[in-house]
Amino acid sequence: MNKLLLSIQLFFLATIIVYSQSITINNVTYEITSLEKLEAKVTNSPNAKGNISIDSTVMIEGNNYTVTNIGQDAFAGNQLTGVVIPNSVISIDEYAFYENQLTNLVIPNNVRSIKLSAFESNKLSNIIISDSVTTIGEYAFSKNQLTKVEIPVGITIIERYVFSFNQLTDIVIPNKVEIIGEHAFSENELKNIKIPSSVKIIRESAFFENKIESVTTENNNPIFVRLGAFGSEVSQAILYVSQGSKERYENAEGWKEFGSIIEIESETTNSIYKVDINSKIETYPNPTVNDLNISISDASSLNTYKIELRNIVGSLILEEAISTQNHSIDISGFNEKGLYLLSIFNKNGKLIGIRKTIVK
Repeated sequence: MNKLLLSIQLFFLATIIVYSQSITINNVTYEITSLEKLEAKVTNSPNAKGNISIDSTVMIEGNNYTVTNIGQDAFAGNQLTGVVIPNSVISIDEYAFYENQLTNLVIPNNVRSIKLSAFESNKLSNIIISDSVTTIGEYAFSKNQLTKVEIPVGITIIERYVFSFNQLTDIVIPNKVEIIGEHAFSENELKNIKIPSSVKIIRESAFFENKIESVTTENNNPIFVRLGAFGSEVSQAILYVSQGSKERYENAEGWKEFGSIIEIESETTNSIYKVDINSKIETYPNPTVNDLNISISDASSLNTYKIELRNIVGSLILEEAISTQNHSIDISGFNEKGLYLLSIFNKNGKLIGIRKTIVK
């Protein structure tokens, strides 16, 4: 009997101790994680709604604790519309903000890890992720409304589904990334993709269901790419490779499926992207039947420039030197219909842009 009574007393004592090690402030619950380091985390807070601000320190039983972690499921399904995360936070755990209504987000400087599905199924359209972050878990930002994202420079693995089901039109893959996981960027609006030389593996469906027009790879030798990594429409896309590597890519699984493979000098890569992004070169109408019109908004800086028109297999169809801002090509006599590639070179012979056009 005495043992039973002692057990009951110990149980209630433990309950009191556990309860005393947490505190709720403005509907956000904090719990001690280390008495020695005076650290605490945000734990399950079902009553936190709307806009919230997480404290960087909390007072529990007379001691000041630093909030270093946002725990698993802390705000899952809470209908949050905004959150301020303090600089004290080091990690954000699984499902911490899953299924809310967040639209904007800043991940502050000291955060190192964002775990599985931490911000999945929100309405995020703008995010800033600090370069202190070195790991981002699977599905972390899936099912949002992102149009662009700057991936932290220290990331080495882009995990499965991490940015899937968004509206991304532009990404920059950092130079330390070695692996791009399956479906990492699937179901977006990406058109032009640049793969840095650090990448060693691109897994299945990494860029599935996008609107890919071109992929530029900085690797002289084809890296391992799962079949279907760039989706099923690559037969209509251009692959830019470094000079002397075209034949290797033409014989490599996952790369040879591209509609056209074009060699470029490494220094021209940025020029191509600048032209595309600034829309200095326009071709219209597209598709076309009789005439293909070319307009270069800054033709004066080019002096005389040259154009080349090639079919999808790379055969040269037309070559002309031009010095006017607007030019028209008569294509009514073309026997072969389908996709053509128009290349524009400056007076020094440097490739400055490529446009795709469809002849009907």
